[in-house]
Amino acid sequence: MLTIRITNDGEGTDESANYRYFVFVNQNEIEHGTIQGHNRKDGWAVLVKSIAERHITQRAADVCPHTYVTVVNRRRICNSCGNTLE
Repeated sequence: MLTIRITNDGEGTDESANYRYFVFVNQNEIEHGTIQGHNRKDGWAVLVKSIAERHITQRAADVCPHTYVTVVNRRRICNSCGNTLE
């Protein structure tokens, strides 16, 4: 089971808050960190999204502009993501 625990550190203001977060798989902590100065008006969903975005790694397919291409057997193949290009 995946559990995300987010706690307010009590040091924020009426406008912004600071949080500590912990991510667990079963009973094992796999990640933790802090969020400083979260705008309270943005709401909880933006807080959760900002935590998730800190831990997303980019894949070649997400950022590949198909700039580096090799021609193999008359096919253009992207060196970065491996896709065959038309």
